[in-house]
Amino acid sequence: NYLRGRYDMSINLLTKLVKEKYDYPEGFLYLGKSYEALNLKDQAKWAYDRVN
Repeated sequence: NYLRGRYDMSINLLTKLVKEKYDYPEGFLYLGKSYEALNLKDQAKWAYDRVN
């Protein structure tokens, strides 16, 4: 969904994923990218802060 530009759907799926597997940096990375694509900067920063 992310690669297809369906950022809203990506956010939905990735949010569920990182809730179940909090130590999954790739999930937070793509969640941040999805938020950023929708110009949701605060949410993107929150996700990016959890990548490391």
